[in-house]
Amino acid sequence: HVTSGKTAARWIVSLRDVGAADDGEIGFEALCALGKSLAETALPPGARLTVVANGLHAFAHEQPLLPTKALLQGPARVLPNEVPGLTTRVVDIVWPAENAETLVEALLAEARGGGSAEPFVALRGRDRWVQTVEPAPIAAPAQTPLREGGIYLITGRLSAIGLVPAEDLFRRARARLILLGRSAPGAEVQRRIDALRAAGAEVAVVAADVANEAALRRVREQFGPLNGMIHAAGTAGGGALARRTPAERTGVLAPKVQGTLALDRVFGGDALDFFVVMSSLTAQLGEFGQADYAAANAFLDGCSNSCVTLFV
Repeated sequence: HVTSGKTAARWIVSLRDVGAADDGEIGFEALCALGKSLAETALPPGARLTVVANGLHAFAHEQPLLPTKALLQGPARVLPNEVPGLTTRVVDIVWPAENAETLVEALLAEARGGGSAEPFVALRGRDRWVQTVEPAPIAAPAQTPLREGGIYLITGRLSAIGLVPAEDLFRRARARLILLGRSAPGAEVQRRIDALRAAGAEVAVVAADVANEAALRRVREQFGPLNGMIHAAGTAGGGALARRTPAERTGVLAPKVQGTLALDRVFGGDALDFFVVMSSLTAQLGEFGQADYAAANAFLDGCSNSCVTLFV
């Protein structure tokens, strides 16, 4: 509830995900439900939502990230674009806190709008860190991680998004390719697959859902250990948070969240040279109607920065 009698709350603070286990999908749904209530409430000027959690950012000597908590960033980024007058901030903390009094004071300042308009903040003792974005130069690697004739799995819709890296892997290393997607390839994609095969490529097309762990285990049994994976599966979102159902949101999260976790469980024991996950700028931009898709890609970003076994 975000009202008391007829008065709407001006400052809303969510502490649900402080100290919670890494059950971020539950926290994500709880935040979506709160967002729906906010969208249906006449908020006062200057309304602020502060979402407090731990495990979103890791500094030196800290515990590893909790990747599914990154899902909170989806609704937090999108809600200001869907709820007029609302600003949001996600605050990452260390829990249990070394100094509870200092932490409470800092959180109260964040809830009141301390600092400026930073949407993401990390509190460490009396230090306050903010998230910024800057260009990152991409240097050519001194040595390619590709193995000549290596076995590489590419997940995602059997479309151009998966064919581009497949063609590149074959051109660079004569790779043996496993293309996994839920639907059969269209005519143009099939033409390109045929062209790869005509050039001498070994291409296996597997119709399966990447979130189906049993299907992935069948792939593992058929093809053996992998040398690398490119996870490009995804389902686009669409629709204001207040109108989306939990089932619709789950369908968007499944390929990137459950699919990634299933890949980890099945192929985590392989000596992979790399595991590439394809995220989206939506995780940073938070466009209208994309709370679930932004959350799913924020999860991938969290995974790539965590200490999960597969990610490099």
